[in-house]
This record gives sequence, C-alpha cells and structure tokens, in this order.
Amino acid sequence: PAYRGSRSGSGSGSGSGSSSSSGSKANPKAVPRTVLYIEDNAVNVVLMEAMLARLPGVRLLSAATPTAGLRLAAEHALALVLLDIHLPEMDGFAVLARLREMPATATVPVVAVSANALPEDIEHARAAGFTAYLTKPLTLETLLSTVQEMLAL
Repeated sequence: PAYRGSRSGSGSGSGSGSSSSSGSKANPKAVPRTVLYIEDNAVNVVLMEAMLARLPGVRLLSAATPTAGLRLAAEHALALVLLDIHLPEMDGFAVLARLREMPATATVPVVAVSANALPEDIEHARAAGFTAYLTKPLTLETLLSTVQEMLAL
C-alpha cells in the first residue's frame, strides 16, 4: 500500500457524493464499489469527488463528522474508507478503532488522509492499523493508484 500522497480540499456534509466515471482499468460489468470519505473540509470533499470520478464503478459517500461517517458505515456495504486524521468530535485514530469494532467494517481497508507528513506520523498510523497513508495535498496519480490497489481494480 502507498504510505504517502498529496492533498485535496476538505469536505462537509454527511453522506452524499457519488462518483463513477471513466478512465481506469476497472471491469465495466463490476458491481459499484462504495468508498466512504470522512472529512470535515468541504473543499477537500469536492476535490476527492472530482478525482474519484475518474474511476468507473466507484461510488463515493462523504461525511463531515465522525458520527455521520460511522452511521454511513453501518448503513452501507463499504469497500474502502478514506479517513482524515484531524476531525471534530474524535480523531481519525478513534474512528478507525470504532470501524474495527463494527462487524461490517472490521476488515474494510481504511486509508489515512492527512496533512501530517512526518515519518513518525506515518509510522503511528501504520501501527494503529491504517491500511495505507496518503499525505495532503493529494496528487491524482497517488490517490487513484492507492484506491485502485485497495479495491483491487
């Protein structure tokens, strides 16, 4: 998995946004894969929606708060979670712990998305159980390759 990346704006809203575009190697007959992005900065959510729109068969849900994100995680069959570290209510590490406690998301890959780019930050996230770590600002290439790897597209 990729443990570095780049930045996107941040989002608000709890549980919307869908994205399914073209331009990748996904199987056109594949069932849509649902990705949840928990991010409190609205600009980052809009940028993530635009970037993931390049992957056909990917449906993006977004949540501005951990509470909303955990609710969406319980309501939808997720293939991947993209998770900001600095959030209101609780940080991304606490959200990851809650996701791991939920049977429906216990094994879903969770990718940290953070402006924290120090090696210690990345190691802490890996030790906590994040599947991968992307640093903001996100680059399109790094994001798409990481998402494709996590979804095995």
